[in-house]
Amino acid sequence: MKLLNKWTGLGLLILGMVLTGIFYSYSEQSVPAGEAGTEEEQTPAEEDERQVSMFIGDFAYLIKGKLLDPKSKAEYDRLPDTLVILGYGDQLYHLPDSATLKAATGGDGTVTGFGAPGFRYSLFDEPKSSAYIHSVEPNFETKWDACLTYLQLAEAGKAEFPVYAIGKQPSIQLMIDVDSYSDRYAPYFDTFYTKEIPLQIKEHLVTFFKSEKGEGYHFITKDQRKHSSLVRMGSFTGLNKQELACVVQKEGESGGGYTETLLVFAYNHSGEVYLLYSEDFYQKVLLETVYEDPEERWDDRVYMDSNEKIKPDFEAIRIKIADQPDLVYVYKTGFDEMKKYVQLPLADLQDSE
Repeated sequence: MKLLNKWTGLGLLILGMVLTGIFYSYSEQSVPAGEAGTEEEQTPAEEDERQVSMFIGDFAYLIKGKLLDPKSKAEYDRLPDTLVILGYGDQLYHLPDSATLKAATGGDGTVTGFGAPGFRYSLFDEPKSSAYIHSVEPNFETKWDACLTYLQLAEAGKAEFPVYAIGKQPSIQLMIDVDSYSDRYAPYFDTFYTKEIPLQIKEHLVTFFKSEKGEGYHFITKDQRKHSSLVRMGSFTGLNKQELACVVQKEGESGGGYTETLLVFAYNHSGEVYLLYSEDFYQKVLLETVYEDPEERWDDRVYMDSNEKIKPDFEAIRIKIADQPDLVYVYKTGFDEMKKYVQLPLADLQDSE
């Protein structure tokens, strides 16, 4: 009986080793597509190290990749091709070129690896289950809803990860590493009303802030003035582009006083941005624009060294100062400059001289 038990134990050991080898070999080579929903089969390879990237442009698209699991076609087709329109400051996680995921393929019913191109992105720094993605959805803005639903497919290997694109073409432009973003852009454009400034103008503002003249300046965020009284977009030179007028501030040394500066950035005929005008003030100011809109504004006419109010050729800029006449700035085409007009009739100005 002891001899029988000895041989029986040895046989069971050998049989277990054989069966383990067969299962291991089979699981490495193929897995039925119908079983591709288990957590183990969705685990990416170790090479899937995702790097955080920041979008700095005005807009771009995150669009669907290819469907990989035919059984998920209905869910895939319900989602729009454009999952989300990206805006300045959006954070994504870049999947490296070497990333290989187990992804269900079509007709042969097997699971094989595929390479994730460098312009593919996720919202997560590591692989996440569908249940996890669904649970964190309330933490995201509603604009991400379709993208989060799609990522449940992508993270499960049922679809390729979303493609980052500009003009619907795959691209890697305007995505930068988080350190570069934190150093160059985040210190200046961290509020909603500054994030909306076009990138071309942002670059010139950064140049100003980092210059000797602009050292110590910042956007005004800590008093009760409305943002719309500090930053305005308009077509000030008549080129039908959204140019920028803004007021920035610098505190004086040892906490004494401050300087507020009006900056006007415009576009030339080649589409390049330049600083059209700047002026310093030593008290708080409010910024408005003067334009023709009968439904909303009635003051589209201003004094321009005249006794009667005149309609400017282009959208103009108004600076309001407490207990002083308003100042209006109008673009003069031939001189490529902003002309300043005190908002008093010409006769009153002459009497005060």
